[in-house]
Amino acid sequence: MLSQDILFVASSGHELGHLGLDSYIVRRPGLVPAAKAWIHLGANIGAAQAPGNNLQASDDEIGAHYGTFSGH
Repeated sequence: MLSQDILFVASSGHELGHLGLDSYIVRRPGLVPAAKAWIHLGANIGAAQAPGNNLQASDDEIGAHYGTFSGH
């Protein structure tokens, strides 16, 4: 059993300043402070090869574990 809810969100507007994600967060004011981590699968997730394929972590400790750079 999970001790934390897992939310999957598909949003649009990334190229317009994350309009879809911002709208989602505004309507859920407690979401950000309660989050343990964020995983963002951007448009480049479907790219066949680099450049552009990368992983960003919402937390420096998570990023260090997986060899990513901070997404702050």
